Amino acid sequence: MQGASTRTRTETGLRRTRPGEIASYRISLDIRFAQPTRLARTQHTEKQFPGQESTASWGDAHDRFAHVDGGLLDRCQQTHTCPKIFNTVSSTEHWQAGMWATTVDADGDEDLKIPDNVRIYQWASTQHGGSQPAVAATQSAICEQLSNLNSYTYNFRALLVALRNWVVHDKKPPLGLYPTLRRGTLVPADRVRFPSIPGVTFVDNFNSRQVLDRGPRFDVDDGSGVMDEPPVVRHTYPELLPDDAATILQ
Repeated sequence: MQGASTRTRTETGLRRTRPGEIASYRISLDIRFAQPTRLARTQHTEKQFPGQESTASWGDAHDRFAHVDGGLLDRCQQTHTCPKIFNTVSSTEHWQAGMWATTVDADGDEDLKIPDNVRIYQWASTQHGGSQPAVAATQSAICEQLSNLNSYTYNFRALLVALRNWVVHDKKPPLGLYPTLRRGTLVPADRVRFPSIPGVTFVDNFNSRQVLDRGPRFDVDDGSGVMDEPPVVRHTYPELLPDDAATILQ
């Protein structure tokens, strides 16, 4: 999902524009040697790649660690031009991309209010990237398990119809469904309960989200400029993950 938005730096009061986001990271477009299709933090080689700068929320939020207030839709809200948005994710966006930062405050204590023009849906019990319906894998190239046959292809098709009806006929789509603190389906990383399944090894590795100081030539507000390498880690956020025992059949 891409688009222009603004946020406020609390110590200066300056309002800036910036690219939109995928999961909780932004797309890096306006930096030296930019690689727009490279995703921040999703693999070891992207751990400190730009894109995880705050804020990641669709609505208003306060990040006291990055000294940032605002949300991704600040600019379009000012001009009343915000689009209808469906934000769809799998559990990978939580484990690898810090999806919690889109729905929870920076302290990890409170669910954020999602704007009325945004719906967030998580495909529970599916694999990242989807799968072909009814096509059984016979071997796994890199993982312990075979590919997951639980495809969300049909869910996507249904949501495309719902999105069209929302835009064209103003028919409200289903309410969002994703892990939250309120429902107890989003929990600190050390409290994740993975069910005991014979032949399945649970690996509790995740990518943490950080405040990174990239030097004076990098404009954090715009997500642009020239970066000092390596960046200096100023803060590591608390990690929140789906409680698999609660969300596996969500």
